Amino acid sequence: MQPWQQELLDTYFPKRVHDRRKWIDEYPGLRDKTVVHIPARGNSSRIPKKNIKMLGGKPLLAYTIESAKMMGVDRIVVNTDSPEIQEVAEQYGAEVPFLRPASISGGESPPGVASLYAICHLMAEDYPLDVVVDMYPTTPFRNSTILREYLEQTRRFGHCVTSAPFDVLPHS
Repeated sequence: MQPWQQELLDTYFPKRVHDRRKWIDEYPGLRDKTVVHIPARGNSSRIPKKNIKMLGGKPLLAYTIESAKMMGVDRIVVNTDSPEIQEVAEQYGAEVPFLRPASISGGESPPGVASLYAICHLMAEDYPLDVVVDMYPTTPFRNSTILREYLEQTRRFGHCVTSAPFDVLPHS
């Protein structure tokens, strides 16, 4: 475990969620739920409030929430530090079960900190979590068939990582 991960756990979560493997082993019931996790900071440095900027008549975040709904998951959790983003997320049908602390919401936070915070929050509420899918609001256009295939592969193999070669987009 990286030092920043241990510090995050020690600062924000009860001891019982510090060891994910132990939590999994001791979980009393069937862990069978799939959660889409959407990290959406409010304090973007280059484009203020970019996650709720309007695009085609809807906030950018709405496209990701709608894509997540098409996947047929159990929960869609938006992880934000902004009450304004919380309001938009809830308006489009996502949950915002917590506001992320400012101390771990800045641009200097390591990339995985938002995901770890959300997973630990779900573990602390004893949610029967099995699969977490991270989806970023800055990718508004997704293919629902590919998303469902991705989720099927994740459930089948226990994990799935997607990537694309840099040169897949035509140059203009």
